[in-house]
Formats: sequence, structure tokens, C-alpha cells
Amino acid sequence: MNRTVTTPYDVAEHLLGRKLRAEAVPDSAAALKDLKKRLMEDSEFREEYARADDEFALIEALVRARTAAKLTQAELAQRLGTTQSAVARLEGGGVSPSLA
Repeated sequence: MNRTVTTPYDVAEHLLGRKLRAEAVPDSAAALKDLKKRLMEDSEFREEYARADDEFALIEALVRARTAAKLTQAELAQRLGTTQSAVARLEGGGVSPSLA
């Protein structure tokens, strides 16, 4: 599933790979905390959340390393043998990191 997620509700659906029952998208910190608490009661969601946490940690490490090295996305892409847009998608969370 390679789509950009924009709300916590989208994240939950993305992690589970399925639609959740219709409910309002939370718009406050308290509502987000409550949504996460309810979703974490689902064992499938907890497992996917842990996997996603690892992905986000990898993406964060990539961005930190690139910026510490004072490289642009285009410069990193050239060193990796890929395109700037691919690096942007990876850093933006639009695709899952994988090793080929």
C-alpha cells in the first residue's frame, strides 16, 4: 500500500490495510490520544504500529544523516543511484523503505 497518509485516521487505516468504521476524524490532542488508545486495543493494529515505528525511525535516521552531511535530496539520490523524487517520496513517508 503506497499512498500518502494525511490524518491520524488515515495512518490507522494504512497500518491496518483496511477501512475502519466511519467516525469523525479527531482534531484535538485529546481526541488523538483517545483514538490511539482505542486502536491500540486491537492486536493487529499494535503489531502494524510497531512495524511502522521501525520504518519511521529508519526514515528519520536517513533525513538526519543527509542533513548532517549537508546533502540535498538530489545529491543523495545521485550517490544512491536513484532520483531526487524517489528520495523525496521516501523521506515523506509516501513509500516504505526496502532493500533490493
